[in-house]
Amino acid sequence: MNITPFDIRSQEFSGAVSGYNRREVKQFLENLSGEYEQMLVNANDLQTRIQHLEVQLGQLRSGEDDLKRAVISAGQIAHQMKENAQREAEIIKREAEAIREQAERDAQAYLDQARKRADEILREANLERDRMYSEAHSRVQEMQTGLEQVKSEKAQFLAQYRAMLKAFLELSAKHPE
Repeated sequence: MNITPFDIRSQEFSGAVSGYNRREVKQFLENLSGEYEQMLVNANDLQTRIQHLEVQLGQLRSGEDDLKRAVISAGQIAHQMKENAQREAEIIKREAEAIREQAERDAQAYLDQARKRADEILREANLERDRMYSEAHSRVQEMQTGLEQVKSEKAQFLAQYRAMLKAFLELSAKHPE
């Protein structure tokens, strides 16, 4: 049964000999009616507020769902970005390794070539040294032979000179002036 404030105000009670004071009952019913009316207004306001909050709650839940989907999507994107970065890093690492290996091969080839050229130069230098040594030795031998010859010729010359001087002395001693 729905009782309205109007029902409370217009309620009439039958009289009794030892009953309540009608004015006090009327006043009480009037106060009760006002408070009940205020409670109905408040209940109505609260119902409106509840409906408004339910709409907001629905919007928030919808927003929350959108936010959850966005967070999940952002997580997936971050995961994909991480995987892409890892793949890219692996590619860069492999490329760097290939470059390093090629540089090592190039350096080794250059080193081998330099060693070969150094051996070649050393061999040529040794040959040239041996040739020059042999040539110098030959020249020393020639010079020593020439020196021995000059010494021999000097000794011969001196012997002949002395013999000639001796002959002149003997001749001059035989022919004094």
